[in-house]
Amino acid sequence: MKPKIVTIVSRMNLGGIAKIIAQVINETNSEFEHILITGKCAENEIDYLKSNIVNCQIIYVETLGRKIGITSDIRALLTITKLLKKIDPKIIHTHASKAGVLGRVSAKLSGLGPRIIHTYHGHVIQGYFNLFANLIILNIERFLAKSTDFLIAVSNSVKEELLSKNVGIESQWKVIFPGIDVATSFKKFINKDKLNLLWIGRFEPIKNPMLAIKAYELLDSTNRDWFRLTMVGDGKLIKSCKDYTRQKNLNIDFTGWVKEPFNFDADLLLMTSKNEGFGLVILEAAAQGIPAIVTDISGVKDFVENNVTGWIVKQTPTAFMKILLDLKIKQESINAAGIRAREKLERLFTFEKMIENYKKLYKEVLIEAH
Repeated sequence: MKPKIVTIVSRMNLGGIAKIIAQVINETNSEFEHILITGKCAENEIDYLKSNIVNCQIIYVETLGRKIGITSDIRALLTITKLLKKIDPKIIHTHASKAGVLGRVSAKLSGLGPRIIHTYHGHVIQGYFNLFANLIILNIERFLAKSTDFLIAVSNSVKEELLSKNVGIESQWKVIFPGIDVATSFKKFINKDKLNLLWIGRFEPIKNPMLAIKAYELLDSTNRDWFRLTMVGDGKLIKSCKDYTRQKNLNIDFTGWVKEPFNFDADLLLMTSKNEGFGLVILEAAAQGIPAIVTDISGVKDFVENNVTGWIVKQTPTAFMKILLDLKIKQESINAAGIRAREKLERLFTFEKMIENYKKLYKEVLIEAH
């Protein structure tokens, strides 16, 4: 009988977390029996599970969504605890903040003594909440870390930040980089009259979509024609972003969520986040030889090296505008960075490496359980 692994995540909305979870489950289900417990996506999100196959039992818990609420979260906690008692897994693997709390508390309440893994996909104590809320979250994470067997970070900066805040101890931590399939054909960059810029993400404050729009606005009427900006995604800021674009008469394409965003003829990816655990979209771009211009945040620096595999700039419209104008003139730099980004992807961030690391993790956890 294969060891049972229960994966818990608040929702499987289209994005990096869902892709990683799905890939790990699909590629390890010959050795482990997986059960996925998840909540429902918000109205402006796409449920990854509706258009992608995940080869495991999937259990939806209605109250396990992203939204925080005392009553609904208590109900989710009780439901998950009941499910865990019935399933009796060897490993419980929680992902991200809310599911990490509810899942790990449920694991203890179940009384089964499973091994517990938690993956941090971002900087949970930076960029989302006010100082008081951050302090509460930090203390919760410190407390829960004491009863967690392994803490996984998607980048070195996430690990280092949380360790510096006394979340867990060194021996608990592992860094497992995201990985993607690099079989995608490499895009050959050609000198162009107009560069195609691509922004992808949730239209939420943490992703800072207005930064890309205001950078584009700073280009004057002449050099603005040198670029085309496409923004892919949805979220609570989408209306204000569209309204601002219309008021300023900016020619920006808003596509909503699409299945394969990199079918667009993109030359540069813009990442404007205030905070990012890693940013899987950077790897997806690199697979096609598309380098990224990113904000100066630590989460992306395991992949983006300034002026090598992309460009790191300050979180200001002026900084983005200046680098865009510079790269329009020096287009050979875009091609060179795209080649180096693809090469780095093939060395360190492949789908195969990620799966191998998760297999090793699960086996190590089971060995320690005996």
